[in-house]
Amino acid sequence: MPYRCRPLAVLAFLIAALPAAAQNITVETDQAVYQVGDLVQITITNHGPADADFMSAPYAAIVHLETGDCVLGCVGLPVMTPFPTGAVEVMGHDTGFLPDRPGIYSVTALVAGIPPAGGRTSTEYTLEESTANTGSTWGQLKTLYR
Repeated sequence: MPYRCRPLAVLAFLIAALPAAAQNITVETDQAVYQVGDLVQITITNHGPADADFMSAPYAAIVHLETGDCVLGCVGLPVMTPFPTGAVEVMGHDTGFLPDRPGIYSVTALVAGIPPAGGRTSTEYTLEESTANTGSTWGQLKTLYR
């Protein structure tokens, strides 16, 4: 007697074999190249299909790829913050505050609990030495007299 397959059993098997929809969270900067002193605008978007949670504040970590130095978010406050589907978070990082060292930086969203298979939870930007101001700054003048 030949084996007969039941259509409902096949359909149930196919549905169970389908992978779950991947969470799509993206991280973008407004430019690819900055100069020391520029403000880096970071946009994190939850495209869904599920809600997510940020696992700390700030919502992103920025790391200098050549040295491994963390300039933002590696020692954040452990605060779970809802990040619902469709939400967009925009934050800024001032590269001239300390100032940051020139090089390539990685920006990673600090999202918990959902594997980022469908999105891009990190991006990179390049920071170059500033050429706009060739004169002495107040900070440079103060170091001469210390």
